[in-house]
Order: sequence, then C-alpha cells, then structure tokens
Amino acid sequence: QVPSAADLTDRLRRHVRQAVGSGLLFHPAGAVWSYERAYAKLRAWVESSLDAYRSELSAALFPIFVRSFLELVHHGEAEQAAAFMERYRGDFGTSAPELDELAGVRTPAQVAESPVASQYWTHAFELTMSAYSFELLVSFVQAEQLLPVLQLLNSDHLDVKIER
Repeated sequence: QVPSAADLTDRLRRHVRQAVGSGLLFHPAGAVWSYERAYAKLRAWVESSLDAYRSELSAALFPIFVRSFLELVHHGEAEQAAAFMERYRGDFGTSAPELDELAGVRTPAQVAESPVASQYWTHAFELTMSAYSFELLVSFVQAEQLLPVLQLLNSDHLDVKIER
C-alpha cells in the first residue's frame, strides 16, 4: 500500500525531530555565525544538485534565507544580519521586492514594526516538495549538521507539504 502524503509528512517530521533531539547535533548558544554557514552550505549543495531536483530544492532557499536573516536580527546581530542580507539577496533577483524592506530591519523592535518582517516572523512559509526532494534535503542537512536549517524544518515557521 502506498502511504498517503500526510503519512509521509508525519514520518519525515518524526525523523527530523529525532535528529534535532539527538546529542549529535549540538548548537552552542551565541553561534550566530552558523546561520550564514548553514545557508551557504545549503545554497552550494542546491546549486550543484541534479537538474531534476534543483527547482524544488531551490524553492526552500528563500524561506531559509529570510528566517536566517530574521533570527540574526532577533539575536541582536545587526551587522551580521546586514552582511548576510547583502551577500545573498541577489540570489532572489527582483522576484522578491520585500527584501528591500527587510534589508532595513536591524532590531527586534523593527521586526515588529515592519509589516513584511512581522509577517515573516510570525507566520509559516508554505513549501511544497516531493517526498524524495524533502528526503534529500533532510539527509543533506543532517549529514552536514546544519542545525539552524534542521531546526527550521522542524519548526512551525516552515510548513512543508509533501506531494506524491
């Protein structure tokens, strides 16, 4: 019997939760550099992935980029957040005009004041992927111990819909 999309989603989320809960993935407090490191490694991997999966995997980069930026701001790392934004915002071209508003956000108070930042901070991104692409993504993130990305995949900030 072929499992339903909901069953696949539940199974993959349990797998991610187990990895996050394991002692193998330790994320020291204050390691804000890891947001940029994780995004850079993920980005390079997506860019080198097979053409058949690159489009789906690329779709995950925007929500991970935005959430990483907002996490840096939230942790009071305005300089790192600004550098991160400038370094990678070009990946999304003009298809993401909201990045202009996000680029001006430097403090947690500004996140609350900015409609765009507030929306991204408080609401989940919806992402639709095939089960295989999601499994590839989770496997890579686990193998590379990209905890900020793994935490995002396991959080309420990213709502991954698995399609057959």
